[in-house]
Amino acid sequence: MYEHTLQEINKADWELAHCLFQCVTVASCPLCVKELAEFLTFDFNMRPIPRFNEGWCLEDPIYAVQSTCPSFLALVDIRGSQIIQFSHFSVKEFLTTSHLAKANQEISCYHVSMTPSHTLIAKACLGMLLHLDENIAKDALQKFPLTPYAALHWVDHARFKGVLQNIEDGMNILLDSSKSHLVVWVSLYNTELPSWKLFKQGKRPLPPSGNPLHYATICSLHTFVKVLVVEHPHDVDSQGFDNLTALHMASLRGHEEVAHVLLEGDTDVTAQNDNGWTPLHVALREGHLQVVHTLLEHGASTTAQDKVGSTPLHLALRSRDVKHPHIYTVTVVQMWEPRMRMRIGWHSCMETYKLTCYLICFPKRQVLKPPTILLSVECI
Repeated sequence: MYEHTLQEINKADWELAHCLFQCVTVASCPLCVKELAEFLTFDFNMRPIPRFNEGWCLEDPIYAVQSTCPSFLALVDIRGSQIIQFSHFSVKEFLTTSHLAKANQEISCYHVSMTPSHTLIAKACLGMLLHLDENIAKDALQKFPLTPYAALHWVDHARFKGVLQNIEDGMNILLDSSKSHLVVWVSLYNTELPSWKLFKQGKRPLPPSGNPLHYATICSLHTFVKVLVVEHPHDVDSQGFDNLTALHMASLRGHEEVAHVLLEGDTDVTAQNDNGWTPLHVALREGHLQVVHTLLEHGASTTAQDKVGSTPLHLALRSRDVKHPHIYTVTVVQMWEPRMRMRIGWHSCMETYKLTCYLICFPKRQVLKPPTILLSVECI
């Protein structure tokens, strides 16, 4: 049945249809019809990043999208937004199956492969962001419906396996602090960090609060972080966002692989921000245990004091200061155990160190494997 539907698609429109199938399949969130139609305005023959052509914008995007393959694509209204999705979940399964990939050339060209599809969307998103410049005002962005999706989700597609090497040139341009594109993207990219500034109504974008390494770290682009560490070693310990280094950012977001790359690049593991927090303070507060272990393995100090005198160990013991207090009790015992040279059961640990209120949520006699960095009992 589905094979017959593909055969009915106008041969002149097969590339357009395939592009739509790819976008609907791997989009990070449902695409409204105007966003989806804007993918059709890129010249994907341009290298390395496709060029956005305003003259290719469709007068009737709904008709253009739906008429391509009405049996596969459906228009639905979700909270006032016109969303394009597959007419049935089995359509996606059919388009991504190896059976279609091995079919005859007439229909196998519609097969949706994950890496090429993510690459296509990542390139289109970068093409859109590189089309904008710092002189554009927020009001003018309404002419480019794909812009919000591009700013928020190009990284999602860039992180997919096998994509990064195909978009490296465009990514280098976007994250080049000497060009205006970084300013525009940062202004559009909403994050949880209070120091990140968004567009104000009718105003131009504000300058970024960090360097390219900060943003590559936040986006967990560890391969690109590795390149930046080598090419711009002076940026490794530079501070932005209320005096946070890239390692602070990796600790804040829980990006253990990026933290490892930065630490191998000789970043300062003891750097402190305005509050006196080291990356270890930050990782403990946010509950990122794998990052905590990585920092400890690279010499992070467990006794460094912030401006109010709190050490990472204090944070580990203050349940009101952390998001997951039980995790940090585990970390504390792990830091003690190597020096104690014995396998500590919860009962004896509670008796010796009076940590009853922090350990009661754990099974008794649970044994932990320690990290390599030691913490003396005298620090308590």
